[in-house]
Amino acid sequence: MELSISKIEKALPQRCPSICDPAGYGRLNVTPVIRIPAGAVLAAATFSDVDPALMLAAGLVGGTIASGSHFTKAGSRAVINTSPEPFSNWLASFSEEAVVLGGLWAMFLHPVAFLVLLVLFLCFAAWLLPKFWRGIKLLAQRIRGEAAAPRPR
Repeated sequence: MELSISKIEKALPQRCPSICDPAGYGRLNVTPVIRIPAGAVLAAATFSDVDPALMLAAGLVGGTIASGSHFTKAGSRAVINTSPEPFSNWLASFSEEAVVLGGLWAMFLHPVAFLVLLVLFLCFAAWLLPKFWRGIKLLAQRIRGEAAAPRPR
């Protein structure tokens, strides 16, 4: 019996609707399940020839960076998808592709510049993630019809 990915993708929405996307397009939300452990395993495998403690530390750092980049992307997508026109979504998708290609180019040809840009991105993500979280909470309150309490400054 042949079991293909397309058969699994067609069968899972009926059997496990909680892992399908909320828009109901039938796509699976498995990217956080795959992306974050893959970042940790890839970072740990990079240091597989050295001390196991260093390998564990690399795995933790790799998983942290992967989760930070995933949640920043997911948060920005949640904000972008509230706009009614499609051009911001297209611009975001093409920008993501350009950043990935530029990052790969910089990583292989200019690793020091890549590390500097990575640190800048991580600082930006650490600054931006709480703002996304507050925005999502405010959006959820508005959807439920609750009045948002003013935030102390």
